[in-house]
Amino acid sequence: MQTLQPSDDQLAEEHAAAFLLMAALSLAAGSLIYLLILRLAVPDQIMRMAGPSALLLVSAFALYCHRRRRIRAGLLALGIGIWLEITLMAVITGGMKAPAIYLYPLIILMAGWLLGLRLALGFAFMSVLACVILTLAESAGLIEPVPNRSLLLLVIQAGALIFTTVIVSRIVGSYQARLEDVKRLGTELNQRMSALAASEASFHGLFNTVYEAIYILDRDGRFLAVNDGAVRMYGYPRETLVGRTPEFVSAPDRNDLAAVAAMMQRAFAGEPQRFEFWGRRADGEAFPKDVRLVRGTWFGQDVLIATADDITGQVQAREEIRRLNAGLEKRVQERTSELTAANRELESFAYSISHDLRSPLRAIDGFSHLLAEDYEDKLDHQGRDYLGRVRKAVQRMGTLIDDILELSRVTRQEMRREPVDLGRLAEELNEEIARAWPGKQPAISLPGRCLAEGDPQLLRLMLQNLLENAWKYSGRNPAPEIEFGCETLDGRQVCYVRDNGVGFDMAHAGRLFTPFQRLHKPEDFQGNGIGLATVARIVRRHGGRIWAESAPGAGATFRFTLG
Repeated sequence: MQTLQPSDDQLAEEHAAAFLLMAALSLAAGSLIYLLILRLAVPDQIMRMAGPSALLLVSAFALYCHRRRRIRAGLLALGIGIWLEITLMAVITGGMKAPAIYLYPLIILMAGWLLGLRLALGFAFMSVLACVILTLAESAGLIEPVPNRSLLLLVIQAGALIFTTVIVSRIVGSYQARLEDVKRLGTELNQRMSALAASEASFHGLFNTVYEAIYILDRDGRFLAVNDGAVRMYGYPRETLVGRTPEFVSAPDRNDLAAVAAMMQRAFAGEPQRFEFWGRRADGEAFPKDVRLVRGTWFGQDVLIATADDITGQVQAREEIRRLNAGLEKRVQERTSELTAANRELESFAYSISHDLRSPLRAIDGFSHLLAEDYEDKLDHQGRDYLGRVRKAVQRMGTLIDDILELSRVTRQEMRREPVDLGRLAEELNEEIARAWPGKQPAISLPGRCLAEGDPQLLRLMLQNLLENAWKYSGRNPAPEIEFGCETLDGRQVCYVRDNGVGFDMAHAGRLFTPFQRLHKPEDFQGNGIGLATVARIVRRHGGRIWAESAPGAGATFRFTLG
């Protein structure tokens, strides 16, 4: 913990205050003693008592100033009062032969010590002038010599010597205290210099240990210092780099030096900068580096601290990525062209299925119907059964064609995304399915509101297939139940369709979403295995996923997400 030391001015004021208190008390005591001696020695010379009485007033004022901490005013009043008293006593007690003359040097000494050289010179000038005037007055007979008593002379001389001793001791003590302070400050200075040297050595060690390049730049953009990382980066000696500007290490025609200078000015304004700069090594090799600029202080002046990393590997990787992206764009264009051609072929195939295959199917169905009506009495039971099977196969083939076309349209249809309330959509679909299947009605549970975003037509087709499956496979349960809802799993919205139907074995769940794959016999449940494949494609086109959970006889739950 650092100790706060008093300043020189504070120490001087404390010394002056102590002296003022001591001098005022001594002057008061001396004046009282002097008055007593005068009363005993020369009771007939009343005028001599005026001086000590005046000094009592001066000492009282000095003590008042000390109490109010007006030390300089008290010292000045003390000095002027004593000087005036000395001069007055000299006039009264015999001029130049008066004992009080011995006190002039003490006043000058006290003023020089406590009030400064200018006031000391002032007191000296007034004292010399007073002595000259006293001498002239004696020569002119204006001052009558007064016989001095030996006792009074002894008292004055003893007081002068004591006062001199006190002043000298205070001066010596003061300067000894100052000398001790100087020694202490010298010791602290040496300690701080040692600590500063150790800190500077540590800083330089750290400055040069950092692997990345560090530069210190002044406002003119010149390098004040560089670390070992900069020396390694450029291959120049430190002495060559110091004093240079970034232009010296700039790769020709690879940098906008005016823009770099503008960024340096912004960094000096307090706005950190980061940019890419192409440097040039001592062997002439150009290389890219990532530069960061911040404002700092270096030995009392504002500087820029620049750090730089060689990013040759990153730039090469960036160029490779750019090259790969260009190649990828070309391949994407090629694949897009191939996909467009395939889609056209698929559309042509779908057109063929829709028109070329439907015509013979309609002919087979029509002639089979005529044959059944016109030649029913000519056919036996087995013939009519064969004819019925033909007609059912034709109808199943027509349904299969419709489903294949629907699956193809799901893949090719252009998507448009907008908010869709799946809960309301499920409610509408359940009403339609209920009208189409007028048998046993299952218990329906709907969420009321389930918002999603996607293509309304595709989402309707997806939900229709899932709900129709739930109706179909729960129809054999004495109390069928169907539930549609939304929940949150791992922070994402997941929708589900659940039924309490026949269910299936999860070992075969991988076949659910593949076209024409069925987990139940055709005679048990109608269908051709296209519905769930259509659902899976719609979900994937929306960026989501679909999965199923089931067990034989325990119903099934289909969950899906939309991207």
